Amino acid sequence: MAKYPDIAPLLDSWLLHLAAERKSAQTLKTYGDGVRTFLRWCETADRAPVLDRPTVNAFVRSSITRWSLSWMMTSSEH
Repeated sequence: MAKYPDIAPLLDSWLLHLAAERKSAQTLKTYGDGVRTFLRWCETADRAPVLDRPTVNAFVRSSITRWSLSWMMTSSEH
């Protein structure tokens, strides 16, 4: 058995669970988008899609860097 479950097949089930808890449609969209963004990053970064500290830290670091660069480019246009 794998050390970590594959996240992608669990996404729909998790979103269904959140809907059953009466989370808002926007919450479901935001959470789902976040997981899909993480999975795309894992694929691009050639990382296994696991929720361990090193992987999540690398994802967050990459996201912050990408956001900062995007913000700087947008700010310099004004």
